[in-house]
Amino acid sequence: MNSHNQVSRDHFLHIKTILAIISFALILNVHEFISPTLNFILLDCVLAIYLTSLFQSKYKYLFLIHPVFLLLSSYGFEIPYANIGIGFKYLTTYDILTNPLSYGLDSVSQYCEKRENIFGFCKVYFGIFPIIWLPDFLYNHRSLEITLYYSMGFFNMIYVAIAVYISHFFHVLNKNTLLIIALYATVSPTFFEINSTLHRYGLLFFGLFLFLLAYIGLIKQKKSTFNKIGLALVFFISILCIGYSKPQLFLILLIFVFIEQISSNRIPLFSGIYNKLEKKLLLCLLIIGVQSLGLLIIPTDYAPASTLGGNFTSIVNIPLLGFIVRVIYAVLSPFPWVNFTQLELYGFNSVFLITHILSAFLASWLILSVFLRIGLILKSLDNDKTIIIFGISIIFSLMFSAIGYNVYLAPALPFLAVIFLKKTYRVPIFYPIGFILLMEIVAHVARFIRT
Repeated sequence: MNSHNQVSRDHFLHIKTILAIISFALILNVHEFISPTLNFILLDCVLAIYLTSLFQSKYKYLFLIHPVFLLLSSYGFEIPYANIGIGFKYLTTYDILTNPLSYGLDSVSQYCEKRENIFGFCKVYFGIFPIIWLPDFLYNHRSLEITLYYSMGFFNMIYVAIAVYISHFFHVLNKNTLLIIALYATVSPTFFEINSTLHRYGLLFFGLFLFLLAYIGLIKQKKSTFNKIGLALVFFISILCIGYSKPQLFLILLIFVFIEQISSNRIPLFSGIYNKLEKKLLLCLLIIGVQSLGLLIIPTDYAPASTLGGNFTSIVNIPLLGFIVRVIYAVLSPFPWVNFTQLELYGFNSVFLITHILSAFLASWLILSVFLRIGLILKSLDNDKTIIIFGISIIFSLMFSAIGYNVYLAPALPFLAVIFLKKTYRVPIFYPIGFILLMEIVAHVARFIRT
């Protein structure tokens, strides 16, 4: 009976996916007869409905928020979307990738040869290509730059939809766990906020999501030969997505595998040490170890020796303390929020300041829960522990990033969001509220002292 039900569910999964693809084709086929805004919002609606159809929980309807937010927030930008942040750099990269001859290059490979390489992957922002290509193919993105914002949201949804489909197809994650990850990666304040400016991290998150699914499916579960071959292909695709987005994360993935294996008692010598160590101490030792290892392996431009720490540049590279500063920056920045003066970061779109405050609250809640409940979390025996360890490992990548950008922390949060599924994993809600209020006071006192 269970086998019959599973076959039936798989059958409906394929039907829903085919209907979504047909809907895409119909909308794209009439794109010349409807406005760019309507075109992209309809595409986004298809994905929101598709994701909603794949789950049974009442929370699935939160996916429907995405096209509504995407549309309403798009009217708040007071400057061209591509002019926010370093959007111009991504547009230049896209032009080079699509027309290298105009830049005196024979091919894209020649451009790659001129860029720095890490683990065999060149430093080119390939993750931005599909986001700019779609509106450029359908319309002229130079004159309709708001379509870039719609495209950013659309690809965010499509990456998650593909990962959800893969998880369902290979039966990797249970639906509650998959739902919380998918919701956080689409309609959380964090993922709304980071889309306020062009960025290339959608492809990176997609690669990380696929890597986790492949790892759990291949290592943690018993699968048929057909499923193993399919998951091996998913693993290969994940490596390409990560490599062409942020290859220094390969070090983080190795650390994740090592931690996950010893926590599962699969490496006897290290597992014995792991079981005896107090888990908060273990976490601190891991942070120090990762930072030290990164200095030896990661090229200088990517190493923790960043000079982008503002008033904290002198301490951001101190083991442990520097990492804590980096995490706080990534959670709260831009900060403080009373008398906020940095709306230009959001194209003067005040909706994103509210979104940022909500994002910082949820991120603070997750980070504090990880640190204060780490012992309990690591005692778990289910896939939730593996997923949370994966999220913790991704946070370590802040050691190889510029300081103060929450886009670098964002890929970790959907996996840490699994914490919300269990009350015992979460710290009380007044912990993050108190932390944010304290940091607001500290920030204003520091401002007063400096003046």
